[in-house]
Amino acid sequence: MKVGDLVMFVDDGTYAKWFWGQMGVVERCNYSSDGKLYVRVSWLLPVSYHGKMTLVSDFSADKFQLCHEVDTDNGELTDGQLEQVAGGMSSEKFSEWRTKKINERG
Repeated sequence: MKVGDLVMFVDDGTYAKWFWGQMGVVERCNYSSDGKLYVRVSWLLPVSYHGKMTLVSDFSADKFQLCHEVDTDNGELTDGQLEQVAGGMSSEKFSEWRTKKINERG
């Protein structure tokens, strides 16, 4: 798992009722002192957590399933990956769509 990867929250523990099935893009990866990988994820759509909407969360990487790896040459999702996320949009169109969705909920 690396920055730019598309992931889905799949852990069925404490946070499942808010985050299970939510998809996001990895913004940052860090290893703890014990070697465990943690990631910061930017959600594709805001997630309601304790009555507030969140756009970004930090969790251990083992709570996520990798959906699509980022294209390592340019750090962006490929057209094929975008198609599966939001109906074949270019990265520009996807960004506009995501902003609109966030504003609708916020």
